[in-house]
Amino acid sequence: MILGLRRPGCRLSVLAVAALSVLAVGCGGGEQAAPAPTLGTLAPATTAEIVTTSTEPGVVTDTSAGGDAATVDASTTTTIGVATTTSIIGWTGPVHPLTGLPAVDGTIDRPALVVKIGNNDSKSLPQLGLEDADIVYEAHIENGVTRFLAVFQSEVPTQVGPVRSARSSDIDLIGNLNRPSFAYWGSNEGVGAEVEQAIDLGTFVALTTTSGEGQYLFSRDADRGEPPYDGILDAAAAALVASG
Repeated sequence: MILGLRRPGCRLSVLAVAALSVLAVGCGGGEQAAPAPTLGTLAPATTAEIVTTSTEPGVVTDTSAGGDAATVDASTTTTIGVATTTSIIGWTGPVHPLTGLPAVDGTIDRPALVVKIGNNDSKSLPQLGLEDADIVYEAHIENGVTRFLAVFQSEVPTQVGPVRSARSSDIDLIGNLNRPSFAYWGSNEGVGAEVEQAIDLGTFVALTTTSGEGQYLFSRDADRGEPPYDGILDAAAAALVASG
């Protein structure tokens, strides 16, 4: 179960893309060697025999009586082969820390990348990169409007969008991801102060449009319409920045 912390005055709901508990993601670069394939090993199947015998009266030729017909019991035997259950040996190699799925090509030791994504109306569609997220949080912000927080670690798409502004609830939701990178499109003054405090505490590394060295990672796509529905993050480059 994925748990989101609740702040005063903020109601949260969580949309699980991954149904496992959030595990800490390590910082730093590097990639582990690919494990030996062990997925889907089948144990040998065996077959058991079930033998049934039925006895019914019938008319047969009794040779001891000179060939005259006589009524005697006739027995019928039937043998049925039934396959036993086949056992499957599960994956024994490394797994991705946020999904628990097999890491067939090895795990990637990099921080999680969290992106704030719009979803409140049709102008936010289609979202980019959302299907590659390990976890997606849906947070209620105001007046029935919600936004997504997408967490990428095992896979990172080329682009993610539309990127939206940070909210106070974001800080609590991603605080247990072991200092992820948090990409968002600015914030109001009050939330900005909370974000700065979280950065000072080492809660996450901020990537935003208004300050810092990550501004070049954001752009606007005119084909998506007017702001704020056109903000795009270069997620692949952001992941490289996060990995150092």
